[in-house]
Amino acid sequence: MNLISATLGFVLGAWLIVAGVQKLLSPMGLQPTLAQLLGPASNLTVIRSVARVIPWLEVSVGVSACLFPDALVSRIAVLLLFTSFLVTISILAIQYAEFDCGCFGTAGQREPRRAILARGLVALLTAGVYFAVPSVGPMTSSERLWLQCAGWSLFAVGLAVSQAREFGRINFEDR
Repeated sequence: MNLISATLGFVLGAWLIVAGVQKLLSPMGLQPTLAQLLGPASNLTVIRSVARVIPWLEVSVGVSACLFPDALVSRIAVLLLFTSFLVTISILAIQYAEFDCGCFGTAGQREPRRAILARGLVALLTAGVYFAVPSVGPMTSSERLWLQCAGWSLFAVGLAVSQAREFGRINFEDR
């Protein structure tokens, strides 16, 4: 197995897992972004449905990329998710100078479109490299175990950081 391929699959997979779990823990965070994207005439049922599916899709693809970084289906799914993310934020960037992209770590905050587009482009380029770098043979059991341990460790750290950010936003003066 190629170390670059495994590392990129692990990093992108962990990114998607943390992003998906954050959206699952705060399901309302993505809905305003989808409403901006789909427009005021969009159906609330459609927005809620899409907001419920996206996090599960991110977690599923992320787990696949972490556990099976050399699988072609993992590479294609990661590339498709990050491509759709860049297309979505590009559409929003055309309409708004600042917007909430519903991104992991920034949900609920309006950011300048340049910052959001730059982050999306870096993510897509990384996913493109992951897709293009060939894997070399199947993973050994020790490589898979190392990857799984590292993946779950990074997942736990990312989840703790995202939750710490959420708790930091609580304003006790409102009570």
